[in-house]
This record gives sequence, C-alpha cells and structure tokens, in this order.
Amino acid sequence: MADSSMFQPRNLAAIAFCVAFVSSLSKASAADIHLDVGAFTEVAAGRHAHCGADDIPDQPLRAYRDSVGRTIAIASHYNVRLMLGRDVDHLSKNCELALVARGSGDPAAFSDKTWLAAVWTKDGKNIFGLAHNEFQGHRHVGACSYLKYSECWYNGVVAARSENGGATFVLPIPPIVIAAPSFTQDKHQGRPRGYFEPSNIIKLGERWFTFIYNTGNVGQPSGACLFSTDDIANSSSWRGYDGRSFDVIYTNPYVTPEDGYRPIASCAPVGPFGAAVGSLLKHEPSSLIIAIYVSRHASGRAYLMKSTSRDLLQWSRPEQVIELGPSSGNGNCNDKYRYMYPSLIDPKSESRNFETTASDTIRLFVTRIELSNCRDTMVRDLVYAPVTLSVN
Repeated sequence: MADSSMFQPRNLAAIAFCVAFVSSLSKASAADIHLDVGAFTEVAAGRHAHCGADDIPDQPLRAYRDSVGRTIAIASHYNVRLMLGRDVDHLSKNCELALVARGSGDPAAFSDKTWLAAVWTKDGKNIFGLAHNEFQGHRHVGACSYLKYSECWYNGVVAARSENGGATFVLPIPPIVIAAPSFTQDKHQGRPRGYFEPSNIIKLGERWFTFIYNTGNVGQPSGACLFSTDDIANSSSWRGYDGRSFDVIYTNPYVTPEDGYRPIASCAPVGPFGAAVGSLLKHEPSSLIIAIYVSRHASGRAYLMKSTSRDLLQWSRPEQVIELGPSSGNGNCNDKYRYMYPSLIDPKSESRNFETTASDTIRLFVTRIELSNCRDTMVRDLVYAPVTLSVN
C-alpha cells in the first residue's frame, strides 16, 4: 500500500454542510484538542520479517477486543497476519494468515492484492471489515499500457468478514463493492486511480462512519469522502456522502454495461484532508472527534496533521503535530527513517473497537521505514509514542 499523501489532487468541490443525521448532534464550538507527542518506542510484535519477508506493517494499526477479551491488532501487508494479546502492551504475532491475497488477474474480482484496512465488531466474534484492494496492472500481462506500479494502479474498497473472531477473514464472491471507479481498469491509466485506504470505522449514535480517499477522475473530485451505514452487518448498505445526504451508491464497473463505464457515482470530499485519514478517535470528555493524516509539503518533508470535529462534516483548521521525515524515499535527504500510516489508540478505551478515549494520555502508532541512501527499504517496523491530550 503506497502513501496516499503522494497522490496529487485534480480539483476540489464546494461542500454543503447540511445532512439529516447531524440534526441531533451539537454544533461545533471553538474548543479544540492539542496533541503533545513523546518519543517513539518499537512494538516488539510489529517488527519486520517476523514471519517472513512479506511480514511488514503496511497500514495504520487497527484493533478490537474479541469475544474472550483478547486484544486483536492489525498492521499488516496484503498477506494479513494478526497480533494478539491480553492488551495492547502484550501483543505477539500470529504467523498464521488471516487473509491471503489471491493475486487475481481478473480486475472484476477486486481480489489482486488486498489489505484489511478497517474492522468493527459488536460481539468480538463477527468482524465486519473494509478491504483496500489494488489491481496491480503492471504484474499482469497485457493489462496495462505502462510499466510502473503507480501508473497501472487501479483501486477499490470491498467488504471482508470474519465469523470466528478474526482467525480468518473472507472476501465475498462476487465482491461487495463499497467504493470503486465508474470505469474499468484499462481506462485512464498512467496514475493511481480509484478509492483508497479506509480510515477505521467509528460508530456515532446509530450509524457507522469511515473516510475513504479518492484520487479523482471522470466527474469525481479528489479528496477524502465520508461513508456511512445504518447496518454494519449489511456490507451492501454503505453509502457515500454527496454534500447533502448519504445517497451515493457504488457498484462494480465490470457488471455492465459493456463499454466499461457505469453512471458516475460522485461523493463530495469532506474536511481539510489532502490525503487518506489515518484514524478517527472520539474524545469523550469534549465530544470532539480527532482525525489525523499525513501532509506532504513543498519542502519535501512530511508532517502529521490533526483536525477535530463534532459531526464529521465541519472540521477545525488543521494543526501540524510533528514532522515525519522526508515525504517520500526519493534520494534527496540524509534521514535514516521516515514515518507513515498513523493511528491514534487509547489502550484503556472502553470501546471494544478502540474508537473512543476518556483519557488525557493515548498513543500514536506509525510505521517506521528505514531508508538507504534516502530510498525506502522493506525494513519497516511498528512504533508508538505517548500522546498527551489537552483541550483548549
């Protein structure tokens, strides 16, 4: 999974901040939350190559508690392995594969390389997931007119599910498409296309929400789109926000018509995010929702950014939290590391899905990528830093 902050936006859309579900939520106030980040420490279970060369943390950390109270954490590559333990401080890696990338050369299957990007559970047994799926056209003969990974990259988000606490996840056949381009993978090649990197899933009231980033194309403005469902168990019920309501339905562009184009389903990007939202965390004492993401600056440096909201639609002015090193491994720095895939988690959260905090001390988890001559290597480790929250 590449860093979506590297994708260049095509355009921006004006957004109407009026939708029925927010009518019962309080209006945004001037209150905000400051994040003070400490020093990073390695997560032993998140070290690279523990179970093999493909065992690296390649997405933001997600976590939940299973039906017997164990903490299950995911920060994996496309061959998905879990970390398990009695709590966040006592995780160990399970080398058994919970989800295997099928490597399908059929783009209609949305099952080439698949990352388990978001999970949510009510009972710790039935786990509902959102999977980031990459069709990597450069790997399949005749699929792409270009040679490079990024130029042939076609992305969608599909449903995943486990009925055994996460020991194994399945991707339904045919795929349940949550978000995908309105065109087939052979069109508009030359850059990453589609919908990428769902945030974690957060429940507010009687609805569930996630952000999904898109690179923009054919009537779809680029940016982070908000998705919602009123039935987490029905993966087909996810809808995108169109600027007024959650009415945008995405379908598999391969199902018909024959010309490879579906009617354009266009979500309205929400918030100040110029990249994928790493995670959402509700701060219970203030009722503020904290979103974090990575921003690339013209200087060639990357920064962790923070914004807050009470309703997921109206967001505070972004605040720079910490520098994360060079924005990409491009050979133009003297750094030893760069950092990607941020997520905020409170190990003491009362939520089974770690989506809330009532504490003033939480943790920032990121992937630390070792650089060689300022180029990315596969030496990638999960690290965390303590974060002190203060409301101002």
